[in-house]
Amino acid sequence: MPNGHRKTGSYGGARRPRTILLVDDDGVDLRFYRMVLEHEGYKVETSDSFTAGARRLEGESFDMIVVGQGGDAFEGRVVVERAMQIDSRRPVAVIARCPEPRCYVEAMNLGAVDYRGKTADASEIVSVIEAHLGPASDSTPGRGQSNLTGSRRGASAWTNASPTR
Repeated sequence: MPNGHRKTGSYGGARRPRTILLVDDDGVDLRFYRMVLEHEGYKVETSDSFTAGARRLEGESFDMIVVGQGGDAFEGRVVVERAMQIDSRRPVAVIARCPEPRCYVEAMNLGAVDYRGKTADASEIVSVIEAHLGPASDSTPGRGQSNLTGSRRGASAWTNASPTR
């Protein structure tokens, strides 16, 4: 597993759904990615504020965090930093509407496992999550039948800022 992250698995029984904290200041993207990830079988908690998202890490348990970059100032940094302080083994991925090389380097140096451009083809984000957590559960209804890849406002061609580490 990249960076020492391990897939969480079952311990003698059925696996619980993987829980993802999705933090993004763009409400349309937040709803779009939540819909896609829930369709894939993940339990998704959301926050439309980077500060509030970082606070949620204090008392709640998440298997992975996916955080929007915010703007060029990388406002999502506060979530990445707090996530790494609490549990540096938990995977954090950053998604960006307009990937910036400086933000990419900063995110990776902070401990993010991936940095990707936001995409209309949400299967790329699902692939990043599955690479670190495995499938959502053993019995995800509709797996492989998702046709939810495309209709979010402002969707642009998917930009791959870096290969998955």
